Amino acid sequence: MRPLILAALLAPWLLAAAAQAQISVFASVNLTDYGFYPNDSTPFYSKGDGGGVAGGMFYNFHKDSRLTLGIGSRGSYSPGSQGGGYVAESFRLGLVPDHSPLRPYFETGLGITTASTNAQTVGIVSSGSHTSLGEILLFGLDVRLTDSFDLRALELGGVAGGSVGTGIVDCGVVYHLRPLGRAHKP
Repeated sequence: MRPLILAALLAPWLLAAAAQAQISVFASVNLTDYGFYPNDSTPFYSKGDGGGVAGGMFYNFHKDSRLTLGIGSRGSYSPGSQGGGYVAESFRLGLVPDHSPLRPYFETGLGITTASTNAQTVGIVSSGSHTSLGEILLFGLDVRLTDSFDLRALELGGVAGGSVGTGIVDCGVVYHLRPLGRAHKP
């Protein structure tokens, strides 16, 4: 199973390696709420908010307009009894205004979420570790600081669709790697 997950995370990057555009990496701190969908008749059971870290990268294809299209990979981990983790692959659509440092974006794709329960939740969800596949949906706003750095001011979203889901709020920094064979352009 792990080699399959690794292959799924690396496949878009291998396909994009021949193209020359911009790769960016990010790191952030987040507040997540992992929870469970026990069955069709029971509402979402939340474990409560927990802090964690996230990181990943995204690739914007060469653009000739203010709209950018790209792909992204990300992962997050939140420790403790209210924690969990997720990995995701997504398509990314962003807006790069001419004279504004604000760069809003939207991402959607597939993610794998995992979280565990303890004996206190046995009546609602079986005790143990739970993993499921779901859709990730994110909205965010990056603020350009320099040609190489952005501030990830806010990102909101979640992964849902299986037996485990999560809500995400985070902020952090983005570093833009210089494109191969081209002058750097924000």
